[in-house]
Amino acid sequence: MVVHGEHYRMELFEGADFADQCVEVCDDVPFLQGRGLTKNCINSLKVYGDGAWVLYEEPNFRGRMYIVERGDYCSHVEWQAQNPNIQSIRRVVNYF
Repeated sequence: MVVHGEHYRMELFEGADFADQCVEVCDDVPFLQGRGLTKNCINSLKVYGDGAWVLYEEPNFRGRMYIVERGDYCSHVEWQAQNPNIQSIRRVVNYF
């Protein structure tokens, strides 16, 4: 199997407008607080490369989902979320 596109990379920020604590991820994360975030809120993020990501409101890829593609998101409202509670993330991978 071949993965299409660039490698995946995303920066997650606890504060809006890329403020406060930041964590960089390149793979699936079933529980973001295990990666050093102190809150269960992601208020802004930056997505790099060709990949898309699914953000989940609950740990272990459960709960309401949001899809984000390459770009800068200054607020959770920009990815259509009702609140900034994000606790797990997963890459969207296309196989050919």
